[in-house]
Amino acid sequence: MQCLRSKSSLMMPGCRIGPSGLSGWPAADVTSQRAECDSRDEASELVTRDLAQRAGNAVVWRGLSLAGEKLIFLLRLVILARILLPEDFGLVAIGMAAMVLMSSLTDLGVVSALVQDPGRDRRHLDTAWTIGVIRGLFVTLVLLLAAPYIAAAFGEPAARPFVQAIGVTVLLRSVASIR
Repeated sequence: MQCLRSKSSLMMPGCRIGPSGLSGWPAADVTSQRAECDSRDEASELVTRDLAQRAGNAVVWRGLSLAGEKLIFLLRLVILARILLPEDFGLVAIGMAAMVLMSSLTDLGVVSALVQDPGRDRRHLDTAWTIGVIRGLFVTLVLLLAAPYIAAAFGEPAARPFVQAIGVTVLLRSVASIR
């Protein structure tokens, strides 16, 4: 039975129970119907609170994950900057910029979709892995073939091998398991 509340009455399909209890139903039935609707309202509030709490926890964990990723990326850059000469660091930056651009343009959101689907099974994971490998192969091939043009666009012919090497890392990352 569906319960709809208004300020002055409790409404159920086929009947309206006003403050005076008029509807032809015995008073005990009216009381039990109101109690049933009250328990449904309480259950609905509990579900809403639980959902809000779970969503809040998910936001916190995602924020921590993103902060961790960015911190690790920053540490890698600091280490590279300390090890490499400024000219070489610029070449690596050109390669990384090309890789990030290609990866962003070809991101299909498959892993994000899998995270949101609680009913995923092995076939879904296998398909997502295959799509990721094909995408990685495509990005790698584009970076390998476009490396001379990317280096020329930056006016730095020495960047070509860096772009190609970073392109290969995209393929290596794509074969990692997504489980």
